[in-house]
Amino acid sequence: MPSHVNRTLTAVVTTALGAVLLPLTLSVTTAEAGTASPRAVGGLTPIASSDGALPDSIPTAQVALRRAKAVLNGNAHGRDLTLTLRDLDARLPQLRGHDRAVAKAMLARPNGGHTGLESRIGAKWPGDEANSSPQCSLTVPVCVHWTDTSRHQPPGARANNVPDQVDDTLAVMENVWEVETNQLGYREPLTDQRASVDHDGTNFDVYLSDIGNIGYYGYCTIDDSRNFKNYNFYDRSGYCVVDDDFAHSQFPTNTPLENLQVTAAHEFFHAIQFGYDSYEDVWYMEATAAWMEDEVYDGVNDNLQYLKLSPLKHPETPLDTSRGLSVYGGWIFFRYLSERFGADLVRKSWEHNDGAKGAPNLYSLRGINRVLENQGTTLGNVFADHARANLAPQEYYSEGGSYPTTSYKVHGLGDRNRSTGWINHRIDHLASFYTGARPSSSVGANAHARVQVDAPGRITGSQARVLVHYDNGTYVVKRVALDGSGKGGVTVDFGRGNVRRVSVSLSNAGTRYSHCFRYRTQYACGGGQPVDDNRLYSTKITVT
Repeated sequence: MPSHVNRTLTAVVTTALGAVLLPLTLSVTTAEAGTASPRAVGGLTPIASSDGALPDSIPTAQVALRRAKAVLNGNAHGRDLTLTLRDLDARLPQLRGHDRAVAKAMLARPNGGHTGLESRIGAKWPGDEANSSPQCSLTVPVCVHWTDTSRHQPPGARANNVPDQVDDTLAVMENVWEVETNQLGYREPLTDQRASVDHDGTNFDVYLSDIGNIGYYGYCTIDDSRNFKNYNFYDRSGYCVVDDDFAHSQFPTNTPLENLQVTAAHEFFHAIQFGYDSYEDVWYMEATAAWMEDEVYDGVNDNLQYLKLSPLKHPETPLDTSRGLSVYGGWIFFRYLSERFGADLVRKSWEHNDGAKGAPNLYSLRGINRVLENQGTTLGNVFADHARANLAPQEYYSEGGSYPTTSYKVHGLGDRNRSTGWINHRIDHLASFYTGARPSSSVGANAHARVQVDAPGRITGSQARVLVHYDNGTYVVKRVALDGSGKGGVTVDFGRGNVRRVSVSLSNAGTRYSHCFRYRTQYACGGGQPVDDNRLYSTKITVT
């Protein structure tokens, strides 16, 4: 797979059956005094909460090690490096002997010393750090490290023995730090004084390595000694690695500077996330990191590449999936939230999901719902509105004119065919289905259409919206009020010469899960099992 789609690939380690593997050290038992609060409580949380015991069927640390080897050797395109290493870090205590040595070398910083394993690990320097490294900012606590030997040596003139690429990286990191922490208000990454190798105090470390050689733009990973102690919270410190030159031969899209910019914005936000909850749901971590690219460098638009696998093109795919590149296409949901409610809403969701000592420690969907409730709405309502907005992105997103859309069947209605008949479709949780109708030449100018919906009961998350597309380019949205059993209807304009078409958006906004925090699936609630998948939805459009 081309490197330009590999910066943040599938961010989970899976078994052959697709079960999500996240840290075996996580505990979701009832919190004791001073420990992180339990995630499995009320609201959008599981209908049957976990007892905290991970099942024997969860694969061993050997799986995490095998996945990490493949990724770092460039043989696992489609897997994310940042969160693959996060999972390996969580399993490190379970490895022994040579396997443990290999895992530690993979997790070590590029300047982490010579173990004889460097040739097997794409980001590690076989030589020493440059004598003039690191170069540290005078305005923010960031240092950039490099080597002056091997293929990892960054290019550029060496004024004061500092390569131009180092100066460029430091300038970009200063801007990213300013925007993400000072302007957008996120917590600074945790100090790395607990790290394995740290010679520059509390500064955050960024390393330059030729990781484009293995198909990646950059990554961040955890380096926190508390992983080896009885620490019952989820905040961690870490470091980042970015490519040493973003050469066009490895990264054919955008300029080298633009690729550095969006990589830094994305990966540094992972380091910020680690300071909130390093073991958050994968979809949430990657979707908000891809969203952050556009917040910091709006003009680059590199994340548009993920929209072809987003809800815009694939409404049938659950929003919270962490399988494939869809996990990054989910950034469009957070774009919708931030354009509708303001960018602060995303930060507030992270504050509700914060797993540090004394913090609420909710999980992805529950934290989002909490901040939406504070706005007077719910995740279910907003998810359905988002699905409806995706039918006409040019109308509902500031840059929507460049967004892709999905195709769906539009039925012609008139004297011969007054009704579509009942259209049946099964929809999974946090997914949607579209259909529609257009007036034929036999339909009068003052005609109307009746849209009927027969969906599962509202407790399952059923929602329905109707979008009327007028010939003059305007739109009207009608929300279908469903009763407790999921039935409802609405009458809309359908006159020929006035209405171009009527679209129906059926959404399964279900957020109920069982077996949460047992990491059996690729979904939210710690790999919980969705309860409301494969629900039957029906709709009928009739000319009146």
